[in-house]
Formats: sequence, C-alpha cells, structure tokens
Amino acid sequence: MRPIHKESVQKELNKYVGKNSYIHVEVIPGGFVRNANITLLKAFIAEDESYRIALKIEHNGWIRVEGITDYEVDHEGRLLLAGHDPLGRLMSALQLSSVPFSK
Repeated sequence: MRPIHKESVQKELNKYVGKNSYIHVEVIPGGFVRNANITLLKAFIAEDESYRIALKIEHNGWIRVEGITDYEVDHEGRLLLAGHDPLGRLMSALQLSSVPFSK
C-alpha cells in the first residue's frame, strides 16, 4: 500500500460510480460488512488530519469511512483503502470490487 494521493483515489473511486459493485468495510474494533452488493451513485474523498471516504449508494444510503491513510489497486483491479494508526495497526478498511470478495 502507499500513502493516499487524493486525485488518484478519486479517479479510482469514480470507476465504480454507476456500476453494480461489491464492498468490504471494516472498523476496528469489531465491525465489518463483507460482500454487500451496491450500486454506487457518487463517491467523495475529503481530507482533514487523515482522509475520509463517503459513498452515496442507491435507495438513499450512505457509507462513510474515516481515518484512511493508504491505498492500492491490487492485481485483480480491486480498490483497497486502509487506515492505520501511528503504530501501523489497521483501524479501518474500505474495499471495492466488481466481483465478490473471496470468503
């Protein structure tokens, strides 16, 4: 993974707008959603001390993840975003894919 480059991440997020996609969201401690099937209507990245991602999904829903610090597009073309604390521990994750994530 590499540090967030806002414009690059926005470009990757935009690839999912208007498409049927799968999402994995994780927050530490203790919460996650895996392989939720969504249609993304809009996607935003904003910066404070770290980055936050907001996704507007069909049927008036929103998904928002804060504390994002790093990203990559993997060999399968999935967008992987993660938030790490100063010690390098995973605190949040948001992943988007055009196909379901493996179980």
